[in-house]
Amino acid sequence: MTTMRAERNLRSAWISVGLIPVAFVLAMFAGEGLIDALGYPSGGPDPPLWAALLVGGPMTLLAMAPAVLAVVYGRRARRESRSRAALAATVTGAVAAAYWVVTFVLGVLQRLVG
Repeated sequence: MTTMRAERNLRSAWISVGLIPVAFVLAMFAGEGLIDALGYPSGGPDPPLWAALLVGGPMTLLAMAPAVLAVVYGRRARRESRSRAALAATVTGAVAAAYWVVTFVLGVLQRLVG
């Protein structure tokens, strides 16, 4: 039973890793659409900070979701003795999630400073 659960968690971790680029594309298209719906079309002037946060926050969370799931499922699989493959999925998810957090924070700081 534990082996089946470990395999399922490992498979879910790798599926989550595979969904990272899909979530990225969906978040980018949805974010552009929402910013455009607020009246700030792409290629025009930068939207104000409130609009960028209103759209950017949820879109960042959407893009991060598969990365966080990869970490969660990867850690579960590691706990259930699937260490090598689960470690790769966990690290990939953690790096992707860290990337999203850093880019979001840097984007906000850039708007505040410049």
